[in-house]
Amino acid sequence: MIKISRFKKFLPFLVIISMLFLMVCPSPVFAEGEDTNEEPAQEEVITEEEPAAEEEVASEAPAEEIPANEVVIEEQTVVEEVSEAVSAEGEALPKEENTEVEVTAEEDVSDIVEALYEADAVLIDEEGEPIPLASGQAKLILSQPLPDPVICPPGSTSPSDPGCVPGYTTITSAVTAADPNSVIFVEAGTYIEWDPANRVSVVIDKPLTLIGADKNTTIIQGPNSNTDYMMNYGTLILIKSSDVTIKGFTFSGANAAEDAKYGETYYGIEAKPTSGNPTLNNITIQDNIFTFISQKGVQFQSVEKSVISDNEFQRETRQVWYDPPGVTPGSNISVARGGSGPGLWSSSNVVVDNNTMQTNGVGIFEKNGNSNQFINNTIEGLHDSDFSDHGIHVQSSTNTTIKNNTIFGFTGGLAKYYNHGKLGAAIVVYSGSSALVVEENHLYDNSIGVIAQTYQNLNSPDLTLKDNIISGNTADGLVNVKYPASGSWKWWDECGNPLYTTTTFEDGDPTINAVYNYWGCDNGPGTTGCDTITGTATYDPWLIDPDCDLVFESSDGSGGYVDNCPATYNPDQKDSDGDGAGDACDPTPYPPTPPMGGAGAGPCPLIPVIGRELVELSCDYANTLELPGGESIIFYSILCGYFAQVITETEETLPAELPDGVDFVAGVTLNLFLDGEPVEGETQTVSFAIPEGMEGSDFAILAWDADTSSWVEVGGVTVSDGFVTVTVDYPGTFVLVAR
Repeated sequence: MIKISRFKKFLPFLVIISMLFLMVCPSPVFAEGEDTNEEPAQEEVITEEEPAAEEEVASEAPAEEIPANEVVIEEQTVVEEVSEAVSAEGEALPKEENTEVEVTAEEDVSDIVEALYEADAVLIDEEGEPIPLASGQAKLILSQPLPDPVICPPGSTSPSDPGCVPGYTTITSAVTAADPNSVIFVEAGTYIEWDPANRVSVVIDKPLTLIGADKNTTIIQGPNSNTDYMMNYGTLILIKSSDVTIKGFTFSGANAAEDAKYGETYYGIEAKPTSGNPTLNNITIQDNIFTFISQKGVQFQSVEKSVISDNEFQRETRQVWYDPPGVTPGSNISVARGGSGPGLWSSSNVVVDNNTMQTNGVGIFEKNGNSNQFINNTIEGLHDSDFSDHGIHVQSSTNTTIKNNTIFGFTGGLAKYYNHGKLGAAIVVYSGSSALVVEENHLYDNSIGVIAQTYQNLNSPDLTLKDNIISGNTADGLVNVKYPASGSWKWWDECGNPLYTTTTFEDGDPTINAVYNYWGCDNGPGTTGCDTITGTATYDPWLIDPDCDLVFESSDGSGGYVDNCPATYNPDQKDSDGDGAGDACDPTPYPPTPPMGGAGAGPCPLIPVIGRELVELSCDYANTLELPGGESIIFYSILCGYFAQVITETEETLPAELPDGVDFVAGVTLNLFLDGEPVEGETQTVSFAIPEGMEGSDFAILAWDADTSSWVEVGGVTVSDGFVTVTVDYPGTFVLVAR
């Protein structure tokens, strides 16, 4: 039997079948693609219903029946090679010998097509529909690179490490074959491995590390054709084990070409326990891109001691095929999806760090959590087709830390499919939450900065705000509100005006601790230029910033807040002499120093150098570099990030002979570098010690001019206290001569 070997291809959901037309075989007739009458699912509204833990599946799926029109030759059936051959018990079966037509990525596409024709082969998709070899779709498939996951031993750092095993055609096959704690390296390419029965692409059920070659080009893609409609609520990677690391991938939701059904990818990565493994821990999701994912890029349920860091959650608009009832033919429509970041359900000690999110939904969602940290994230609210909701959502959780995040662009108002409208808040905290700390965040250009809300018959959340910048939020900077326990209510009216201001508070209701925050001006919340506060909160003292450098003092001088130049812009707060006054406003910013060598009192500390070594210049002081022979280079400005090289020159090492009529005394070369490149334009003094017995000589300093390849006498030379000095604004080779 002749067959085509399985491609390790860019679109792995498409497979190659070889067929022998040794019997009567009419010209193929290709079926039309099936139309869909399903409308795209609407963006789901967040509910308080917690996802159910996955139950173990006890029964196996029934064997797939052979289609009636399958070609049978000598009682052998030609079948798709979708994965490694397995027995009914799931064990690998030995491969039968066969004749293969080998096709590699290096071959020209026309050669591949010719080889397929010669082998009497056809290209089909996962629905069993043939793809004409002369079509553009076939050309695209056959021209793609051949991705090839590699399984390596625990602790491996490269797919070429000893013990690594290549040759797996899909991520799923590599995961299945890998031993626990293995490292799987995945080459660049697009992987489409959708399992419609379980609504998942890849299942990880053992400790593993999965590393993509490049997060921009190693793509795990939702299927382009939603054949079973149950793409909805699906996920690209399902984690069912502790000790799993995934990094270096793009997780891309499903899209649809013409005549293909459109379905949504709910989660990029979902980690949830099974009934036999109630809690997962030590999961790391790092340095990935999540795009066109309709719900959460990462969804954790009952996960502990894990990290989600350095990921990008992107919102993307794509053209998808839409063919609703009564419309013939269908058409491409624009659909925007994605951007929502992690969702944490009943999870604890999870760190969400340094991620970026762009969403019109919710950036980070937490419910029933404990001791989770949301730090250093940038969350942008988008409203490409509707109002945006909120950046961070905390509900029925304890000991949550929200620190050093930048959250902006969340605008609220009446919105389709939302009972009360979208909140449009940077941070939302619901009742049942306690011991929450919100500090050092920048919350701006939202409808509301922070809103704490509860039902009328419950206590407000226990919340502390400190050291935040809360400014430019159009409705309020802080809201502590109670809404009716029953009945109809809305956050906003038809004109976008807030309705929550009419709620009442009872004696004894908890008050939000909101002291030491900056509200956008120096006169405190509620004054001109400052954000306002609605509800009960303690906000005095607040932070002020008269010089607009984001270095704050407190309104009453308490709390230990100090700006060392309160009326002068100096965000770096540099204080070279340590006297409490910043350099920007200190008339004598540098400390006095004792004389160094004969160069006199240099501005800052001396660095002895041997010569030729690279010396990193200080970010706190202007330095003096001194060679053993007494030659020195004195800098009078701080050159942070610069490196200097000072070389002692002899008459023999000079670039050219000296002019007639002068005698060599000493020489030095200065090279100055920034970011590894030579630079000039900085001012420094070159100083030479006068040798014993040469006092009273007629000295000059010459500089080598590389442009003219000649020596040039430098003006402005000073002879004083046993030293000859000159100040220049360029590096190079300098020689002390006597005439």
